[in-house]
Amino acid sequence: EARLAGLEATRPGKDIWFRQQGLDGPSIMHAAQIDEASLTAFAATAYVFEPDGGFREKVQAPLASFSDGWWVLRNATVASSQGAPRTFEEYVLPTRLTAEELRRIAARPEALSIWSLRGVIMTAQRSGLDTDRFHLAFHNLLARPFFLAAMVAIAASVSLRLTRHGGSGRLVL
Repeated sequence: EARLAGLEATRPGKDIWFRQQGLDGPSIMHAAQIDEASLTAFAATAYVFEPDGGFREKVQAPLASFSDGWWVLRNATVASSQGAPRTFEEYVLPTRLTAEELRRIAARPEALSIWSLRGVIMTAQRSGLDTDRFHLAFHNLLARPFFLAAMVAIAASVSLRLTRHGGSGRLVL
């Protein structure tokens, strides 16, 4: 759907789940893909809960747009235990997430700098996301200078010519 609409979606083929708080209570969102530029979720599903934690309703929509403070789910189907499923042209779901936090949640770890990964990890933990991919990227970036130094040392030792009369230390240096 993202390709047909002319949008480049991030992380194709990878579902994204996150938890959020809203004025009406918490909810859990699922999206097949999220476009970082327009903050649009494709094939969105929201599980909405009461403030005390009880399940209220499930909302499904092919498209959900984010604005500061709420999600607008278009052509949404709402199913609850209160009755038959209902269809709404627009369903508004309040959230306390900001646009920056949502971009962090949807970001690919390889595209982030080492300086921003700590904040992304904290945001992902608050949203209930699995942070393993961000931790792995962070530690990979931390280890990269040591990895490169080891590669240079190994390459230098292999490329040295054989010396019989000493002076290898100077040659290595």
